[in-house]
Amino acid sequence: MFSNKDLRKLIIPLVIEQLLAVTIGMADTVMVSSCGEAAVSGISLVDSINFLLITLFSSLATGGAVIASQYIGRGDHKSASLAAKQLFYASLALSAVLGIIAVFFRKPVLNMVFGSIEADVMAHAQIYFLLSAISYPFLAVYNAGAALFRGKKGEQLDDIYRQFPFWFGESFGQYVGKTDALPFDQHYLLASIAPRYVYVASAAGDDWADPASELLSCYAAAAGDKEAFPYEETSEDYDFNLHAGRIGYHRRPGLHYFSREDWNRFIAFFESKQ
Repeated sequence: MFSNKDLRKLIIPLVIEQLLAVTIGMADTVMVSSCGEAAVSGISLVDSINFLLITLFSSLATGGAVIASQYIGRGDHKSASLAAKQLFYASLALSAVLGIIAVFFRKPVLNMVFGSIEADVMAHAQIYFLLSAISYPFLAVYNAGAALFRGKKGEQLDDIYRQFPFWFGESFGQYVGKTDALPFDQHYLLASIAPRYVYVASAAGDDWADPASELLSCYAAAAGDKEAFPYEETSEDYDFNLHAGRIGYHRRPGLHYFSREDWNRFIAFFESKQ
């Protein structure tokens, strides 16, 4: 169990980060609203590019964090450090290249993406694009570091057994603190059901349930059986359905709860099997 002090250490930085992330767009608009509609329009155009690049940096960071986390899970800290270093340098190099392109070729880029733009809107967009480009390396390095610090996600055996021991047989307690000694994992349960239809639902923001691991359990349960789960690679998208096999899966935006959207996807999966 986490103490209140531990929870505060975890929650307060997350709240501050999300507050800053939400308010930065509002702050941009407030600061330039007095400059007129052209300035607001220019910022809106550039922000669409910024959002794309932020998603790119976040995806790169997530991929690197997964690799580093796998090494940490194996106890190979040297390889984990090397993976973290490669992620840092790759993020810095990519963001620097994109930043240089944006600084020196911002007008051609804007013309290529948006076509003909009014002169006053273009002037404001170029200024904002220049300032945004300077921040790209810092943003990419931040994403890489944040992803690595959060790389080990998901509810652990120790957590769930201490809070809900009545969910398990008494003998299961012998593996508290010894997860690596488990002779089985969650995909065994899925595999035992998978001759029939079984469904796994994830939410992109449900880090405690660890949606990436939930999806990996579907691959492991199928064990190469294309009729059970006919997919090759793990998807990093935040909203998708995998309904072709006997094992159904979806990931939706949001947090840990059952929504109408979940039920609609359950129904769509089972209706497709009739």
